[in-house]
Amino acid sequence: MKKLLFTLLLTATCSTVFSQDDALTAEEKKELLAASPFNSVYPESILKSANTYFNAQMGLYKEGAIAEKEAHLVALGTSAAVKCQYCTLSYF
Repeated sequence: MKKLLFTLLLTATCSTVFSQDDALTAEEKKELLAASPFNSVYPESILKSANTYFNAQMGLYKEGAIAEKEAHLVALGTSAAVKCQYCTLSYF
């Protein structure tokens, strides 16, 4: 029981501590918003992490097993099917 309680406490602490980025300067925010239309939908507290994640995901489209155009179409279709408000915002 103590191990379970300790694990839950450690998980909660880590998720709280590591869940937000450092504070953004006005210049950083401006650059991130100009870099991608998707960055405008994320809260400022996770904007840096969201941009890093988005850039990593875009690499999958360019270097994936299927052509980039088809990969984007599959992603768009999936986003529309599940009604993802973040994914479909820039397309519709």
